Amino acid sequence: MKQFISKLFVLAVVALGMVACTDADMGTPAVYNEHETLQSWNSEYIEDGSQFNLSFSENAAGDTICTMAFSAVGNTGKLVYVSCENGTVSYDKVTGMSVINFAQSPFGLPLRVYAIRQSNQVYTTVQVFVVQAYTDANGEPKEYESKYVAFRALPGKPVLNSSLIWISADEKIAAIFDGNGKVQYEINGQEGEGVYTYDNTTGNGTITLADGSSVTISVNEKNQVVVTSADGTANVLFPSMA
Repeated sequence: MKQFISKLFVLAVVALGMVACTDADMGTPAVYNEHETLQSWNSEYIEDGSQFNLSFSENAAGDTICTMAFSAVGNTGKLVYVSCENGTVSYDKVTGMSVINFAQSPFGLPLRVYAIRQSNQVYTTVQVFVVQAYTDANGEPKEYESKYVAFRALPGKPVLNSSLIWISADEKIAAIFDGNGKVQYEINGQEGEGVYTYDNTTGNGTITLADGSSVTISVNEKNQVVVTSADGTANVLFPSMA
């Protein structure tokens, strides 16, 4: 299926230093989930207006992956949307920490994300680093992590904005949401424009297509975005960088 939309993003560097205590820091024994929790986390207030959404879900192959969609003030002074997708996830049930590696990012360099959960799952502390590879004086390969941003995040749902194209496994459905109520889509080779509503707290919404028909948006137990037509046909949409 041809990619019917292309986007070019410019991202300015965001500087933030925020530290949060974990349960272990407070001396309280912590018990974390046995496996990675499939859910999303939305950043709390960040001074420059940036917003981050970290979403753990299953891909079409059943593997746990992470998508990070975020917005920041670009060099024009306007808010722009960017994303990283297909992050590989390593979870430590002893510490409640996930390490996510994104091979590609808007910076042209890999990103590494550390997500440390409170044992009661009320919030997660997130730190994002840009990773640069180099060779030391002995010829050994090394990595240098440069902190990009840190923030505290609350539970939410996947975010829909123009940084991602959402595509069904059979590639017969694709949609890109602009973050402001408009959607461009392709269904069985037919392109169109419509409008949508979406609540990223509940994960529920509706898309109204160009012909006036509508489909519902929901988020399933695997934290996947699902669109369901009036006849009950449901399709899972998977995120891909726009």
